[in-house]
Amino acid sequence: MNIGLFLFLGVISRFLPHAPNFTPIGALALHSSKKKIYTGLLLALAIMAISDIFLGFSFASPFVYLGMASYALWGRYIDRRFGVIYAPILGSISFFIISNFGVWLGPWYEHSLAGLVKCYVLALPFFQNTLLSDLSFTILIFAFLKIIVKIKQGGKIWQLNYLLGISKKK
Repeated sequence: MNIGLFLFLGVISRFLPHAPNFTPIGALALHSSKKKIYTGLLLALAIMAISDIFLGFSFASPFVYLGMASYALWGRYIDRRFGVIYAPILGSISFFIISNFGVWLGPWYEHSLAGLVKCYVLALPFFQNTLLSDLSFTILIFAFLKIIVKIKQGGKIWQLNYLLGISKKK
């Protein structure tokens, strides 16, 4: 795993045309925090901070950064408790809850229960994109890295259970 490459890909992904919230940043943070949580935390925060220097910061930026950091927390448990599929789902949910709470605290919504509900309801299309991108990019990153390892070992790369990290336990 090359953190410099992940940092470059994450920053560039924010500048390339993409659907709202459809970037690999969550998946990169998930993968980077597998062994050491601070690696994923620093990667997610660095990607956001570097790109936001050019894209701009907002009132909600601290909440967006905190939501991105949550991916590293979930990523720490990949392969141990939640597996490759569950961690990006939990990361997407955490990001949705944390970042949109920050949006609600800003000047855009009435600060009431009705305003909070409206904020989350209007954010659902963004959540859909976040969830789809996190699942897609997480599976792609993990499969690609597994293929690379398998090729280096001279083994078979076509086994789906191997690519998804599912072991056959007896």
